[in-house]
Order: sequence, then C-alpha cells, then structure tokens
Amino acid sequence: MANDELVRPEQRLLQALEKARNSFSAVAAKRVTAERLIKVALGAATRNPMLLQCTTQSIVRAVMQGAELGFEPGSALQLAHLVPRKNNKMNPPIWEAQLIIDYRGYVDLAYRSGMVSFLTAEVVYQDDLFEFELGLDPKLKHIPNGDDIDPSKIIYAYMVVGMKDGSKSFKVLNRKQLDRIRQRADGSSSAYSPWNTDTAAMYMKTAIRNGTKLIPKSIEMAKAERLDDAIDTGDMSLLEFDIPEALELPGPSEPTKGVNGVKDKAKAKGAIIDENAFGAPIPLTLELGMPENERLDFVIWCESNNLEPENVQAQAKAAGVADKAALYGFAEGMRA
Repeated sequence: MANDELVRPEQRLLQALEKARNSFSAVAAKRVTAERLIKVALGAATRNPMLLQCTTQSIVRAVMQGAELGFEPGSALQLAHLVPRKNNKMNPPIWEAQLIIDYRGYVDLAYRSGMVSFLTAEVVYQDDLFEFELGLDPKLKHIPNGDDIDPSKIIYAYMVVGMKDGSKSFKVLNRKQLDRIRQRADGSSSAYSPWNTDTAAMYMKTAIRNGTKLIPKSIEMAKAERLDDAIDTGDMSLLEFDIPEALELPGPSEPTKGVNGVKDKAKAKGAIIDENAFGAPIPLTLELGMPENERLDFVIWCESNNLEPENVQAQAKAAGVADKAALYGFAEGMRA
C-alpha cells in the first residue's frame, strides 16, 4: 500500500529517532554519533520485533541513556542492549524499552578510568576445578571442564581486576548470592529479562558490579551503576538521565482532531479508507479501553495493510488478546 509510513511501527520509530537526532548529538559521548545511534536502534528493532510494540518515547530515552554513556545500544559490540519490558504499573499496561548494560559494557567503562590494566569475569560450572582463598595472601584458580553452557549448573561467578600500579584483586559470588540479587531485580521473572535470556552474562555482570566498588571509576561507570540500580528497583527517580523537555515525541498514536481529522490525514498520505469502518462498532478496541483516536489509528493501520479491522478484532478476541500491544502484534502476524 502507498501509506505504510503513516502507521507502520517501523516508520513511527524512525520518525521519533529522527526527531531526537539533535538531542542525541547534544548528549552523546565523543565516541558515538547520532547517525550511528539511529541506524543501530532501527537494526535492533528489526531483529527483535517486540521492540516495535514498545512506546517510541521509551526507545528514544534508552538510546539517549546509552549515548550519554558512550554506547550504541543494540550494536554488534554487545556493550548495551535495548530490551522490551511490560510496565504493569500503567493502566492499561504498556510495553517499554529499557537500556540494559552488558558485562562487556562494564569492562569497557572500567578501562575508561585510565587506571585499570585488565578486567575479566567468568562463571564457574559444577564440573570445573575452582579454588579460591581470601586473607593476606588471596589466591584464585579456575580450570574449566569442557564447554558447559547450562545456566542451571553455574555455581559461582567472579571477576578479577588488575590496576596499572601492579595491584590485583578479585570478587567471588556463590550461586545463593547471585540468585538473591537476581530475585531482588524488578522484572527478573519476565521471559524477556536478560536474567532469563542471558543468565551467565548477568551473573558475570553482577560479579563485576560487586567487585568494582573499591576501584577508581569513570563518571560513566557511576552513571551506569545508577541506571542499573533504578532498573533493578523499579525506581526511575534515581536517574539523572532524561529526555529534554523541548523534545516532543510521537507516542503509540498521535492525537487527532476527531474522525474527520484522522481520515483527512490518512487520505493525504494516500491511504485507502473504508468510510463505513468509522461508523461501525469496534468491540475489542472498546473493551481494551482504547480512546477514540487510537481506535481510529488501528482502523487506518489495518486498512493500510490490506486487513479488515473487524475481522482482525474478532480473531484477536477469540485468541484471548488482552492489551493494545498484543492486538497490534496479532495483526502483524495476520499481515505476514
């Protein structure tokens, strides 16, 4: 159809990212550019379609947080990731993107202090040879046994750091300690949480965070720790990051001036509109509590993708779809 750009989630995200381009440039560390941030974020959304169900504002915020730390969230370097997460505190619940810093990101941040010679982290599996001693003459020995990657068999995670003055230290966390920290993390039970999708990496990251408390830190490291604390506790008031107030972002649907405003806007973009659809009842969207402009946006989206709105809603209702994001996801599946 001629009007995919009006309603397609990919285009809505692109518009939001482009609108934030100047803000990205204003906060980004020297090592990243707005052009790369936008390109990488779009690539991440393509690889993980659930990101397209997230609010555009949350994606822009996560990208901006990464930019300030000198990361390109979602890039092949795997320093930081964009992760979809359902916010059940909203009524109705909405999907939001969060910036999750990888353990590799923490290693990168540690080197920026200029005082770290090396930093590494590992997990220990049940059949590995692992010994460590604390005290005046600390020792650590780890000999892996094979290529075990079963996260249920992880018994320790540890980090080792060497400073440029020649000093070295390490931190070891056992499985009970790791799981205690995991259980305190807000949203850790979600299927999309990195605690479940990348368990070993999160255990290594936890060891690094605990082990770097006494070493010199870069400003970015301190900010990263605050970001993680906010995500783990669900208290975003801990963050200094924010989107500039002057930045207006399109949300899941843009405000419209009633039915005629929606139709005129759609027609101007070349969409083929079924006039009868606007007067017909839309049971599922009404049941989901979607306001008028969002119901009409959904009708336009369906028409623009050669889908019959009433048919989509009837099938979605029969399938037990219970929120707006899931409705669009279900419709995307019908379109594919």
